[in-house]
Amino acid sequence: MVATWDDSDSSTSESENHEQANVCFMTIQDEVIYSKPNSLEFSFDELLDAFEEFHSKFEILISKNEVLKNKNSSLLKELSAIKKN
Repeated sequence: MVATWDDSDSSTSESENHEQANVCFMTIQDEVIYSKPNSLEFSFDELLDAFEEFHSKFEILISKNEVLKNKNSSLLKELSAIKKN
């Protein structure tokens, strides 16, 4: 039979009341290796050109998004009007 906390003797001595818990914390450090393959090295001009290309595409998408938002709004108004009739 295994003794549990409740099964143990209820009469404890003075020294048992002052038990001390020792806790040990251990960490495992993963070794992380950062490397730069030669194929991923870009010049500043190449990065700037890529940024400008993505930025112009972003601006186009913003315009398209605004058009679609306006169309959605007008369609919702139209739907609301149809539901009222």
